[in-house]
Amino acid sequence: MKKLLVLFLLVFALALAGCSSNSGSENNEDNLVQDSVKLSQTTYKNIYFGFELTIPDGWYLISSDDDNINPTGSGTKDESDLAVYEYDDGSKYIEFLDFSNLKDENSSNHIEVEVFSETYNGAVDAYIDYVVGYHADKEADSDTFSLVSRSTATIDGMEYITLHFKTDREEEPYFVDYYICEKQGYYFNFSFIYWAENTEAEGKIIKYIDENVVW
Repeated sequence: MKKLLVLFLLVFALALAGCSSNSGSENNEDNLVQDSVKLSQTTYKNIYFGFELTIPDGWYLISSDDDNINPTGSGTKDESDLAVYEYDDGSKYIEFLDFSNLKDENSSNHIEVEVFSETYNGAVDAYIDYVVGYHADKEADSDTFSLVSRSTATIDGMEYITLHFKTDREEEPYFVDYYICEKQGYYFNFSFIYWAENTEAEGKIIKYIDENVVW
């Protein structure tokens, strides 16, 4: 099974970006996400899942799948309209957006956000066990993660399962936080990647979801 592969590669790319100290990092070419585009405030919609997500003014869009989410919600009314990737086991993956608050990945305040949904052949606890196991597996040249905490959070009326992971490496560790809810038979994921030294990140994440995600 290869679920969450896109997220894993993004996390690994962020990890490599931290090869030099990220404290007081300069905006040099090596640190910048080259393909990101600075946005004015933009709202994206998906009609099938019934949600809207706003990327705030001055944030950076790294990638988006316009077939699955776009400013008007055009072409997203039915599941059959969406670009759905199917795995060998029959489970499905839908990619939406990847964006960040800053262009410089090495900035201590950098937070990257990936939004996606996927199905899993099992109840929610089995899916959470899968996510935890996936991040704990050893793979060549990649970081592994330990689950620091699991909890629930109700934000603007929607209940999320939250998973807080930390890299196992000692130098320049970072966190990956998931906010997961169930919609239309899918596990809907918001993942946030940020440096461990960003002590205000968790509060900013909750504020972001509360102010910019509408179900």
